[in-house]
Amino acid sequence: MSQTAEDQKVAAEKTAPSNKAGRPVLNTVLGIIALTLIAFFANWLVSISAAGNRTLDLTKDKVHTLTPGTKEILRELKDSDAEVVINYYATRDAEFMPRNLELYMKKVDGFLKRYQAIAGDNLRIVNLDPKPDTDAEDSANLDGIAGQSLNDENLYLGLSISFLDEKASIPFLAPSAETQLEYQLSSAIARVARTRKPTLGVMSAYPIAGGQPAGPQSGLPPQRPFVVYEQLSQNYEIKNISMTPTPAELEGLAALLVIHPTGITTETEYLLDQYLLEGGTIVAALDAFSVTSQQVGGLDPSRGRSPLSPTSTFSNDLLETWGVSYVSDQVLADGSYRTRFQGGDSTSALSLTKEAFPQEDSIITNRLSNLFFILSGAFTASGKEGLTHTSLIRSSTQSGFVDGRRASRLDPSLLGSARLDDKAYDLAVHIQGSFQTAFPEGNPADNKKNETTEAEGSESEEEAKPNSLTKSTKTGNVFLIADSDFLADSFAYQQAFGGLIAPQGDNIAFLFNILDQVTGSKHLIGSRSRNDSRRPFKVIQEMESNFEQEFGEKREKEQKELDEVSQRLSEMILAQQKNGQVALEGEVKEEYEKALTKQVEARKRLRVLEKDLRREKDALATRYTLANLFIVPSIIILIGIGVFLKRRFTTSAR
Repeated sequence: MSQTAEDQKVAAEKTAPSNKAGRPVLNTVLGIIALTLIAFFANWLVSISAAGNRTLDLTKDKVHTLTPGTKEILRELKDSDAEVVINYYATRDAEFMPRNLELYMKKVDGFLKRYQAIAGDNLRIVNLDPKPDTDAEDSANLDGIAGQSLNDENLYLGLSISFLDEKASIPFLAPSAETQLEYQLSSAIARVARTRKPTLGVMSAYPIAGGQPAGPQSGLPPQRPFVVYEQLSQNYEIKNISMTPTPAELEGLAALLVIHPTGITTETEYLLDQYLLEGGTIVAALDAFSVTSQQVGGLDPSRGRSPLSPTSTFSNDLLETWGVSYVSDQVLADGSYRTRFQGGDSTSALSLTKEAFPQEDSIITNRLSNLFFILSGAFTASGKEGLTHTSLIRSSTQSGFVDGRRASRLDPSLLGSARLDDKAYDLAVHIQGSFQTAFPEGNPADNKKNETTEAEGSESEEEAKPNSLTKSTKTGNVFLIADSDFLADSFAYQQAFGGLIAPQGDNIAFLFNILDQVTGSKHLIGSRSRNDSRRPFKVIQEMESNFEQEFGEKREKEQKELDEVSQRLSEMILAQQKNGQVALEGEVKEEYEKALTKQVEARKRLRVLEKDLRREKDALATRYTLANLFIVPSIIILIGIGVFLKRRFTTSAR
């Protein structure tokens, strides 16, 4: 019995290798199937997890990576108690969906997944497909999402962002505005998630908030607020700041808007300096010659409406600390941006087009096309350590300075008397960074008191010096604009149909773009638009060009013949009309029918050529698409098979 068992064991050992070696193909196939299933399920598991939204961005401009500002906004949202809801309206599986829009929709899908991966459960994305006569379509209409009519169908691709009672919407996500998408979405999330409107301080020598001059007994009508002030009140909690404020007035401001600060005191400049060093934001519209100051004046309790100086600027000490200089004693004339009126044109009234906005990727200016500045000054950035200067609006090199009072008469010949130095000047500039104080000696008001007390000998020098900041504790921002008239009713608005007041040009949009950026979230200040993720396939474009050239001669020949036949037909009909005949007869009719047949055949051949060209392009695109889909996976599979076979042969050899 024992011998028999031993013989069976030996026989089994002899047959085992041969059975194992006899099924290499089957084992290989099973191994490939197993690897494929593992890869498929691993990819599926990763795609539904948070790790699946992490990407390795190897593009040149990091077009698939969220900006640091957006990440900070989403992290703050994640750490808060707010749950922001994004209703994502997208028409899917539509036969009429344009190809470029379908591809862009997939980009938006991935974009929102990256947002949710960072914000976690505090950002909820609701996907809705607004088919006709559905609740989703009703919801889209309520959220202000506009359906785009295409082939008698409504096409939806928009976002509604909401938190509690706050709501913002992006009615339609156009592929052409792809560079704006991240900023629009991030600013909307930051805006709806805040608990209250940001507080905007407004300081101006103009009676911008309106009011009653010298009391009701003055006999003068009350001054109505500027239209821009009323619009600002709808978006912000407005805090009116006097021209001689106290430190308490500047506390709690999201930003400070300063408009035509004529006659500003050194003490007020000191408070602005300290506000800036604490990380504040100042948006200042200065003026070399204010037309509005002559129209509205100021409100003086003793004299009613008092005249204002047409010039407003900050002191040289303050501007030099910010690394800029400002020409305020003359106005800028520019031959390239002159405004044409009915009675002639003016080089000191500037109609600024896209060429005047040097920052193509700036969120503030890249959607603007028409600003109107009149009798403005100009800035020159000299630079300052720790500060960055970004020109938002710039004159052309065909510019120079002229007398303000002569320019106020809109004399078109003034540019001839200006000294042109082939230099462009800044009309609006953004300064950002770590500022130094312009008042190293402290508060000028306290210094005056100290001089008095020192003369009386009642106080020590240490007690007299105030606790002033000498450098920034946080990053500060200053936006300087060389004109204040651009916000006045007569230059920024026009009366529309029905007596309504509507913005004229992009003046108000420019101001609101700045304020939206600086008050929406501290992480959005200085944000720029994204680079376009679309990249041209140069190889394919070159091959398509070759196809175009190859078919071009044939198409040109057919088109020429078609044009000649069409011209002949027109001449024949015209000749018959001149002869007073209304019908073609005899030989003329036969010739006409032959020409008509040639026209039909030429058009047919032309259509065939167009189809052939389109077919070649489609075939080319298909070949490259298939190559992209299969070459890399095939290489990986072949490497896997090679490794498997090598290990197999190594095992067999043993």
